[in-house]
Amino acid sequence: GTSSNKIQFTSSKTIPVAGDWAGIEFQNTSSVGSVFNYCIVEYGGSGGNNANIFFKTGAYGINLTNVIARNSSGDGINLRYSSCQIRTSSVTQNGGYGITAGYTNYSIDSSTISNNTNGGILVTQYSASSITNCSVENNNIGIDIAFGASPTVQKNNIRYNNIGILNGTIQHTAFK
Repeated sequence: GTSSNKIQFTSSKTIPVAGDWAGIEFQNTSSVGSVFNYCIVEYGGSGGNNANIFFKTGAYGINLTNVIARNSSGDGINLRYSSCQIRTSSVTQNGGYGITAGYTNYSIDSSTISNNTNGGILVTQYSASSITNCSVENNNIGIDIAFGASPTVQKNNIRYNNIGILNGTIQHTAFK
């Protein structure tokens, strides 16, 4: 897509609701030259993947740039074990986490993660991801760090969440 002509993946229903369709699943374990730029993915999250955008375990980390992932009944983006870069994107109003991943080293840069029910970003299972220059707002938990994860979190606006950063048992409510 382009900035003025985005590709839209959405429900076929007249009045769409979260969970109307399964979402997009990336499966291939090697690069096939895919580009995911200027796309809107909305109203997915039904089925076993429970996300608008889902990377199957071991799937090649296709970069997501200028993507809007919204109104999923589950997570906005679930990277599973795939490393990719998410840049200048918006992940909002999802029923689970905005972005979730484990055992992977991904980066989120210059993006907005807001108004997600469970939390903005869930970093799990020994991930050493990077979260930079993002706005993480109005989620239950802004950034949820669990199970031995050690992300680099810098130059973000983390505000208006019930819990700013949750790191195991340590809660930080005022981070900016």
